[in-house]
Amino acid sequence: MGKSASVAPIDSATVRRRSLGAKLLTGDAGMGLNCLCCPFVSAFWSTRIYLIPCMLIYTWRFLSGPFYWVARKICCACCSRYTDKKFKADASSIGEGKWKKDDIKWERASVYYASLLTEEQMKAGVRVKLFEAGIEPKDVAQGQVGNCWLIAALACVAEHPGLVRKAFVTKTANPRGKYVMRLWDWSLRRWATISVDENIPLKAANGKPIFAQPNGHELWVSMIEKAFAKFVGSYAALDGGQTAWALNALTGDPVFKLKKEGGDEGAEGAKWKRLDMKVEAGAENKRECSFWGTDEEFDNTTVFFMMRAYAKRQALLGASFGGYKPEGSKEEGDGEKGEGDGKKGLNGEDMGPQGLVAGHAYSILDAMSFKDKSQPGGRLKLIRLRNPWGKYEVRGPHPSRSPLHRPCTSPASPLHLPCSGPGRGPTARRSGRRTRR
Repeated sequence: MGKSASVAPIDSATVRRRSLGAKLLTGDAGMGLNCLCCPFVSAFWSTRIYLIPCMLIYTWRFLSGPFYWVARKICCACCSRYTDKKFKADASSIGEGKWKKDDIKWERASVYYASLLTEEQMKAGVRVKLFEAGIEPKDVAQGQVGNCWLIAALACVAEHPGLVRKAFVTKTANPRGKYVMRLWDWSLRRWATISVDENIPLKAANGKPIFAQPNGHELWVSMIEKAFAKFVGSYAALDGGQTAWALNALTGDPVFKLKKEGGDEGAEGAKWKRLDMKVEAGAENKRECSFWGTDEEFDNTTVFFMMRAYAKRQALLGASFGGYKPEGSKEEGDGEKGEGDGKKGLNGEDMGPQGLVAGHAYSILDAMSFKDKSQPGGRLKLIRLRNPWGKYEVRGPHPSRSPLHRPCTSPASPLHLPCSGPGRGPTARRSGRRTRR
């Protein structure tokens, strides 16, 4: 679980050593001076945070528009299309896997997404952008690599658009096709700046992207996925991973997870143990991490209300479970009790009777409880999940299109649940089931 922001503490001795101007800008000059200089300080920060960046962006758009082709002719060497020589558009960037060289072709993302525009959209002036009409979790969908852990993390972060924009040093679509992002390198304890070109791998057979499948005509999903691939060595290296690690790389904040140990489904005797993520300093494998146990343990009810509290504070939450165990099995492990129903996920994973996919990473959007005397403790506890695949609806009493959700338009019903669409059901399971965060 990763919080969406972190603040480094400043001790009083550090504040005293700063100049008067620095104290005024941070509100540490005392109440009288702060109030007296408030209009000037507000003007300063407004200019620095909003006005100057906006002027730079519009200046760049002006220069890169009608005059870009002139500059390109004059300065061909420095203004040509950017090509990343360290992460080339070839098999070395794909890595070892089931993809053969002849099955892949590379194309610039701006060209590919422009080819998807309809005639009406082109007439209306629609163009490919880095961010189109805001940032939303529905912008993200998983491709054919097993990186649901990364897609789930991106969907979580997309609930907070400011975090996504913060990861991009390049703020708008770049005519040269160069995009700069930053990811937290925990092994080095610093931010890593990563530059990539806009070449993305497509299937030679149908010309569709092999990996992330963004919705719409925006580039940010493909570009940040490519930045992660370059960060860890290749696209194939993204196959299988920890959502917690991805959240840490995107935010720079510490993360932890809760693991269920012992007890049957819904049993109050079950305990959830807190595990903190740790990365060895200087590790060559950027994704190599481990989880160390702590003395903290919680019961089912406490975990549910912890999720509810973190969700209200806009923390980033994820969930997964290891696999299904046969009914009556006493073996310990990460599995859920109950046979799978024979259906499989996109990559052959087991799917249980509720439509949940074993080993698959989900985003936790919310946790809600409602009065229900038929439930233990007189409360019905629901967890709202997002599936990065955008398919495989949850089965049971509360799928995303359940009649029980009509209260969002009918206040007379006892359950007041928000409306939702495919892949964003309001509940996947009761709080007694195993959830990782």
